[in-house]
Amino acid sequence: MKSWIAVVLVPVLFTGAADAKPCGKHPVKAERGQVSKAKCLKAHKRAKQAWPRNPTVAEIRRRVDRIGGHGTYAKAWRIARCETGANPRHFPSGRYVGMMGMFHRTYAYGARVTSYPTPHTATPQQQIAIAVASWPITKGWSGWGCSSA
Repeated sequence: MKSWIAVVLVPVLFTGAADAKPCGKHPVKAERGQVSKAKCLKAHKRAKQAWPRNPTVAEIRRRVDRIGGHGTYAKAWRIARCETGANPRHFPSGRYVGMMGMFHRTYAYGARVTSYPTPHTATPQQQIAIAVASWPITKGWSGWGCSSA
């Protein structure tokens, strides 16, 4: 009985210690080829955010693939090419906006979740993030006309 408790508690104790100091091994003042503790903590904090401000393409790709599974980011590009020719400033009738051809209210929901801008100024990667963030409304890709792309 005691060995069972030890087997359960040991991994819990080690994971808690690892989360407490994520950048503990980094030096305060970094020399050439090293990362400083402050820079590591900043990157760690950014990585924990659901949707960081001014994301890079790699950050969006990682988050989108984490949410929808491997290949979700590539599928988003296929849907964008099918819907609007991947034109990030596409406004055919005013009801559907952006390169994903999203209904205006659905785009607004995804923009609120991610805090990314309107389709006038959002990058293509931000528009993909907005589309994935709106999945509670669209039920995944089934809300798009080109969902089989």
